[in-house]
Amino acid sequence: VRHGGAGQFEASSYDDFSHRAAQKVRKFRISANWWDNVDARLKVHDGAGSLPSPPHSSQVGNYLVTEEIHRMWRKRVLLGLLFGVCFVAIVAYVYGTSFPLGSPGGGPVTFYVTSDVPLGEGDEGRFKGYLSDLPDDADFVVHLGDLALAKNSNCEEQTYEHAASMMSKNSPAPVFVVPGNEDWNECPAPEAALDRWLDHFSRFEDNFKHPFEVSRQLGREENFSFLHRGVLFIGLHLVDGTVPEQVEWNLRTEECVEWTEENLAMTDEEDYRAVVLLGHAEPTSEQLGDYFWPIVDDLNGLGKPVLYVHGKSMQGFNIYHPFSAARGLTALELDPGGSAPPAKIRIGMGAQPFQIDRRRFAGQA
Repeated sequence: VRHGGAGQFEASSYDDFSHRAAQKVRKFRISANWWDNVDARLKVHDGAGSLPSPPHSSQVGNYLVTEEIHRMWRKRVLLGLLFGVCFVAIVAYVYGTSFPLGSPGGGPVTFYVTSDVPLGEGDEGRFKGYLSDLPDDADFVVHLGDLALAKNSNCEEQTYEHAASMMSKNSPAPVFVVPGNEDWNECPAPEAALDRWLDHFSRFEDNFKHPFEVSRQLGREENFSFLHRGVLFIGLHLVDGTVPEQVEWNLRTEECVEWTEENLAMTDEEDYRAVVLLGHAEPTSEQLGDYFWPIVDDLNGLGKPVLYVHGKSMQGFNIYHPFSAARGLTALELDPGGSAPPAKIRIGMGAQPFQIDRRRFAGQA
């Protein structure tokens, strides 16, 4: 402690005390009588104490140490939280494709699919019941065309209105619809019939609340696509039967090829684990050769399982591999919807993710 007048002595001694107190704090140990000891030494030296009055208890006397300990604990807690946030961010970055809804790890997908209904009055009643009784696990429903026999309905406006009303009122899940040959190209006026179909069924899923981000092909609104829990769905205007006009037929087929290849190319392969193609006609139909053969190489190059679901043909319900050249392509032919409830398709994980339940009831052939 330096001498230089009472005021100077008080300032310098207080500075010296502060320095020594700081040294003590850094060691995290303080005597209950520390302030008294310091003050006593100053009295011996100068005959008068110059420090503030000593604390009246050890709890108050340890205030500086207690505050320092609290500060260190707060620092450690903050560092721990920062480390946790960084860890979660790293995991999310590395495994991020497992979390989004549309990613390969997004969980199983369950949907129901039907076709060739309602074709008659008896079918209508059953179809209403099938829709109303759909299980709660349905993410969505697909109708693959042929709402009525053209020769009976003449493809009049009320045919489409009635079918649209039936599905929108009775289905608890969103419904996607693609056209069948009985919906337009077997009709007396095919072009007008297709316009009526588009008026009632293009973007039909928007009659329901749904989470899907659906894309539509420009100039070909009936073709759609969306990604759902790691599965890429592509809806296509693929019909067989009467060819009203060959140039239009060829152009539409080419546009279906372009739509398929565009979706396969533009969707990040890491975002989907399987592909589902939805159309009306069977893949081995002579009129569908111009669609399937151009995309065989695309499908093989994916290295992913592909399912093509279509309406009834001559075989009835059938799961088969239509082309030996398309190694990963499986086809499913449905029962007519008037005689069986919508088939259930669950898409899980792995190389064979498609689980197909025909859902035939007791007594049904």
